[in-house]
Amino acid sequence: MKTTHWTRLDVAAEKVGAVLNKSVSNWTEALPTDTQEICSRETDHTSDSDKRDHLTVVCFNSNGDGTTRHVPVTK
Repeated sequence: MKTTHWTRLDVAAEKVGAVLNKSVSNWTEALPTDTQEICSRETDHTSDSDKRDHLTVVCFNSNGDGTTRHVPVTK
């Protein structure tokens, strides 16, 4: 992906995608109702509000409305 300000290498997206796929597969929390797509918003990290190593994701429903969730990282 390329914009006027930066270029993201495909290998970077592939690495995050692999972690996202594995982590979502092992995630036990119920998805928000009508989730159609899950997009990673940030790479794995911890935060003051969630000390677990997690991904911040957005779960989009069929209307395009998104709900943010933290998915614990599975490595």
